[in-house]
Amino acid sequence: MPNKSKTFVILGASSWKYYFNRGGYFAIELAKKGYKVFFIEEMPSVASRLKYLFNNPFRNIETVSHPNLIILTPPICFTFFRSSYLPIIDRFQLKLWMEKIILKYNLDNSILLYTFPYWRFLGTIKSLFNAECTIFDIADDVEMFSRNKLALRRMELATDILRNESDIILYSSNAMEKKYSLTQTNCNFISNGVSDKYFEEEPVFLNNKNNIKDKIKIGFIGNFDNRTLDIQLIHTLSNINNFKIEICGAVNMNQQKLLSNCTFHGFLDLKEVILFLISCDVCIIPFKINNLTSVINPLKLYEYLSLGKPVVAMRTDDLEFYSTLVYLANSESEFIKMINKAINEDCAELQLKRIQFAKKNLWSDKVNEIEKLIGLKIND
Repeated sequence: MPNKSKTFVILGASSWKYYFNRGGYFAIELAKKGYKVFFIEEMPSVASRLKYLFNNPFRNIETVSHPNLIILTPPICFTFFRSSYLPIIDRFQLKLWMEKIILKYNLDNSILLYTFPYWRFLGTIKSLFNAECTIFDIADDVEMFSRNKLALRRMELATDILRNESDIILYSSNAMEKKYSLTQTNCNFISNGVSDKYFEEEPVFLNNKNNIKDKIKIGFIGNFDNRTLDIQLIHTLSNINNFKIEICGAVNMNQQKLLSNCTFHGFLDLKEVILFLISCDVCIIPFKINNLTSVINPLKLYEYLSLGKPVVAMRTDDLEFYSTLVYLANSESEFIKMINKAINEDCAELQLKRIQFAKKNLWSDKVNEIEKLIGLKIND
């Protein structure tokens, strides 16, 4: 196990203002353990600043402050961070800024954690920090981070470099191991998890059979991405008379128009999210079936299960590993049948089984695993 005097530098995949993802939760739990943690947000762009100036829909669902955790924002890149059209300039200004913060915060000999491969393309390398250990966390397919072919090529290049030079490689889903040939000894599976705040109150077990409602409340939390979510499936569900679809997260105006029968709650804070999920009869993961979703280990899976909720999802390569906990469907019609089946079968015993699974997948446990891997590597 590394000494608590060690410093972690986490190169984030998003802004801290956005939904928490793996990197954010890693940062929080490491800070709680006593490490000094610096979370570096992705480089903001002129385009994103203008977007936030006129419309800022993003709000972190778990507001966290900790004396050991420092959030750092790099300088603005001139075009777009994920598909820079001036990479030489962006690389130069990022390097100057990195050198300044390394000196200011004494970040030499830190442990460097990449949660987003594009940092490597823009020249954030181990030698810059004189890092004692580098970790590359593969959370999603690189196409998820890429809005055009230029960005995808750069992400793939950076990923190949990081896979070859990182001391430790983490990956988030069982399905990734085979798809990406993550078989070398430094590759380690660490799934996503759930915050311990979901367990602060004792669960109340309800048997829905004894509490039949006119409408089944179906809940979804997360972002609406047309590449990963089957919007048409949600539209079909919203037109079924005894289904009531409620959505928590970022949904654009066009999607809201299509889903006119749904209720939208926007972004909620963590306590509000928990109360929202508690009120749901069943929760859904309506993925499209494609290369992107095949390797997604959805955070919402653990959050749904932590509250004992029955979960209905489209069958993907990764969700297949959770088939004893989740109702999996292969088609739209089967998805509807699975919702009714989940409601009819739900009971205190199944709810407890789901909660117990989630309790074994706390973010604090995931960080314990990372600690062990770093300890083994440093002492090797």
